Amino acid sequence: MSDGTERSASDQTSAAGGTSRAIELIRAAHRETDALFRSLDPAQLERPVFTGEGPRWRVRDLIAHYALWQTLAARSAEKMASDRMPAADEGLRKYLGIPEELDELNDRSFQDWRDRGVEEALRELRAANDRLIAAIEALPADRFLTGDGPEDFRGWQPGVNHLRQHREHIDNALREATQP
Repeated sequence: MSDGTERSASDQTSAAGGTSRAIELIRAAHRETDALFRSLDPAQLERPVFTGEGPRWRVRDLIAHYALWQTLAARSAEKMASDRMPAADEGLRKYLGIPEELDELNDRSFQDWRDRGVEEALRELRAANDRLIAAIEALPADRFLTGDGPEDFRGWQPGVNHLRQHREHIDNALREATQP
């Protein structure tokens, strides 16, 4: 039989492993996304893409879109480290005090980045991803992990799943370019 101290140490080791796995998922998603965008030629990057985010989006506009949401996730993790945790029903924007509706926020970012270059957007995404990982590393596991599964962590949506969701839109845009 173990005492409470041993269980606590075991729990800490398990939580640290969960945080490490989550960080690796975020890093892997970024590597895959970065490689995808770098593999596309200029014409592919300019392809119109339907994302549900708004009209006139091109494949390349998703780079800055991802950066926006990873930056917001990083800000949320930074706030969780130094302030209160979000309420169970409190979304990311509300927690950060962002008054804009989702579509307004996405459109503002789209307009801000529309005429900037792909390399600049990729640097912004790299910086956002680095900031997100640093913020997560600074969080105690009990403020980051939400369960025992590999996807049970705060930041899953903007850090990993968001990239996967829009990958389908990118693939569709590129496929449409090759169809007669």
